[in-house]
Amino acid sequence: MRSMTTSGWICLEDDYHFIYRVGRIDYTEWENGEFEYIFSPNYAVIDMLPDNLFQGIPGIDLSLRRATYERRNQVPVFIAERTPSPNREDVRILLEENGMNALNRLEWLIKTNKRYSGDRFFIMPIENGPQTMRYTSMFDLAFGRDALIRRLLVIICLGDYLITREIEINDANRETFYRFLMPLYVDGYERNKRARMRGIEEAKARSAYRGRTQIAVDPLLFDKYKLAFLQGQISAAEAAERLGISRATFFRRMKNGI
Repeated sequence: MRSMTTSGWICLEDDYHFIYRVGRIDYTEWENGEFEYIFSPNYAVIDMLPDNLFQGIPGIDLSLRRATYERRNQVPVFIAERTPSPNREDVRILLEENGMNALNRLEWLIKTNKRYSGDRFFIMPIENGPQTMRYTSMFDLAFGRDALIRRLLVIICLGDYLITREIEINDANRETFYRFLMPLYVDGYERNKRARMRGIEEAKARSAYRGRTQIAVDPLLFDKYKLAFLQGQISAAEAAERLGISRATFFRRMKNGI
């Protein structure tokens, strides 16, 4: 019997714009109308997250520590609470906004720029899976202390792997590196933030502050990556990185225009 499978990463984003791939979700639909959702938690990432950032995946009992959680012919809570139901009056409009002809709730969740207000989860398309990056030295990753720490944290949070002459990051030591590097990054981030605020206040006192200048983005380039995102070819985070803007700015400009 023929079937079709759609797959995505279950992700969340923290206050410092680090993205965590906390698990994978696969949706398979058979031609007879039966379907199945399979959740595959990434415990190596989940276990390092603080309680104020991650309280579990809705509808999944992670305390069981299963490799997979299956929902056969049942729409899981995670999907039901953040996607349109087939009976919703404006479902056709929601599908057309994302270039879809039929409702595949996971595909819609991957393509839409709408975010569920109840938590920080979103879905990224599956690309090549976790990557293993090899560098002669970890200092080849970025120039400068803060930039290097951020680059290492990006690898750690995504669940990727790194092999260099100085260090190796893998699932066995991921949490250790995270708990060591994140406080260093937050300290530097907050110090820089306070310095910027002092500079703004001093500029205001001199009547020299004119506000933040909006980052200029090539409209044609924006349309190119917007289309690639809507078609599921790249993630919102990748589109934003290529445009030189934040993920939040990417979504805001998609909604309001650039």
